[in-house]
Amino acid sequence: MSRNFIVMYKKLLLFLGFFIPFSFALSPTKTIDLNILKLFIPIIFLFWLTHSLLSKKIIIDTRPRFWLLLIFLFITIISFFWTTAPEEAIRKILFFVTTIPLYFAFYSAQKFTLSNNTESKTFLDKFLKSLFWGAFAVSVLALLFFILQFIIGLNPTLNILRSYTAPIFLGQSMSTLVNQYSSWLVNISGKTILRTFGTFPDPHLFSLYLSMILPIGIYLYKKYLSKQYLFFSIPILLAILLSFSRAAYLSVGIGFLFLILSSNIPTLFKKNLLLIYFACTITLFLIIIPNPLFSRLQSSLNFQEGSNSGRIEMWQTAIHSIQQKPLLGLGLGSFADKLDPSLGIRNPIYAHNLFLDFGAETGILNIFILLVLIVTPIFSYLKNKKSLPKNTLQKFIATSFVIFLIHSMFETPFFSIQVFPLFLILLALDFSNNPTTKNPVNLPLNKISKKI
Repeated sequence: MSRNFIVMYKKLLLFLGFFIPFSFALSPTKTIDLNILKLFIPIIFLFWLTHSLLSKKIIIDTRPRFWLLLIFLFITIISFFWTTAPEEAIRKILFFVTTIPLYFAFYSAQKFTLSNNTESKTFLDKFLKSLFWGAFAVSVLALLFFILQFIIGLNPTLNILRSYTAPIFLGQSMSTLVNQYSSWLVNISGKTILRTFGTFPDPHLFSLYLSMILPIGIYLYKKYLSKQYLFFSIPILLAILLSFSRAAYLSVGIGFLFLILSSNIPTLFKKNLLLIYFACTITLFLIIIPNPLFSRLQSSLNFQEGSNSGRIEMWQTAIHSIQQKPLLGLGLGSFADKLDPSLGIRNPIYAHNLFLDFGAETGILNIFILLVLIVTPIFSYLKNKKSLPKNTLQKFIATSFVIFLIHSMFETPFFSIQVFPLFLILLALDFSNNPTTKNPVNLPLNKISKKI
């Protein structure tokens, strides 16, 4: 029974890896949207809890990142008691409470052992592959819609997205809100273009999701020496570029700079000469020949441009809010309510910065905790770099967190039903060779053994 249970449990997680970007929303009423992941994650958590109770072993993470996550959650939840937007605060708290159990479930799945241990050894790679192929599939879908605007026209393509795609994946209420405050279009050199965003509500979250998985594709290519992972990473990269998200351009650029600098540079150039030559050629091509991608990147330096000036204004407002209430913050959900209380629940206003958002609403201490939480996997890799293999997965996951960190300076991705589960899964990855199943929390004996 235990073996079959574990196999089914891991298959559910493998399905989740591919399914995250394609999770659809149920709309029982016109004002309520229920993404299917909000039901799927608790089911996975119940599998973990059932197995733990039956085996009388609760596998938990005792690394600092786990406790930082719990402290961050605790501070965020108690800010409800002084919020001016209780309905919005409850909605956000429910989101966290129903999503964070994925951390427990995925961490434990890495540790469950079977009689022959075959599934345990291959589970992580299988899961990474499911993430990669899910990202590839949603990239292809996004690119098809991008191309469609040049075949049938921009407005007919928008009608398809608004009438069919958005209600399915976002739900009726959310799709209506997205249509009102849409960021699907971008104006480049006087021409309006539909951006890539796939099944996501906006191109920024879409590009961040793909950007975090892109290093995983390179890891799979390095590990298996299979060019298919490199080849199928091209649509993922192209979808990121055509999202026209300048935050994505910056975060991916800095992420891969981190990847290069943390490698043995002479060896890197020697073994990847053709790939580096190709990358440099494409970069020069984009810089020299006029094109919408470079035009979009150049606009980042124009602080009078609407999107840039709007972000700067929101940052200043958030900083002012933090200065007013530095210790406790305004309360979860109160930042948007303070700026425009007439918009009510699902107020689309936010600080366009993950740290300023939570700083304004939950206090300056939570900024520090959140920052340390995100950089923990990065410093964990840098601390152990010399003792690790040159193409270790830990290096590529650290790159994903560098990308997340930089992108979070311009967005608030923690309330994305696609990005936040991915963040939790990558955060829960354990690279140690010491299985915690040898030292579990034993319920009857109440013995808790630590794992370094």
